[in-house]
Amino acid sequence: MLGLIAALILHLDEPYWTLVTIYMLSMPNVGSTITRMLQRVLGTAVGALTGVVIAAAFPQEPAALILAFAVALFIFLYVGLVESVAPYAMYLGAVTIILITSSIWDDPANVPIRAWLRFENVTLGVIVSTCGYLLFWPVTAKSSLVQSMSD
Repeated sequence: MLGLIAALILHLDEPYWTLVTIYMLSMPNVGSTITRMLQRVLGTAVGALTGVVIAAAFPQEPAALILAFAVALFIFLYVGLVESVAPYAMYLGAVTIILITSSIWDDPANVPIRAWLRFENVTLGVIVSTCGYLLFWPVTAKSSLVQSMSD
């Protein structure tokens, strides 16, 4: 609820992305949650930037646009499968490219705005999640392990 309230107070368009971010970042402990949060912001930023670059590079060439879109998705998904460090960031980058470029046929000038709105809402969701986990549910992996060993 805090995420939705913050998004509404800040007058962000599409505040549901904030709620989806908070929900998707729900992890059992703070360490894994913070890792996932950083990867989500990174993946969203890189995916949004890639979507804007693709849209700007091929505004009047649908075949080249679709080819560039397919190549970008392939690269993001392949690296996500092969890379063991930040696969979640790569998957989020691919999802963001799809979300950003899906409006290209209706309103190509709206792509950068849509990219910024997505980044803005995801970042707000990450900030709210971080505050919530650190202030209200500071369960670390160490404390979970100690508790499970004592049971």
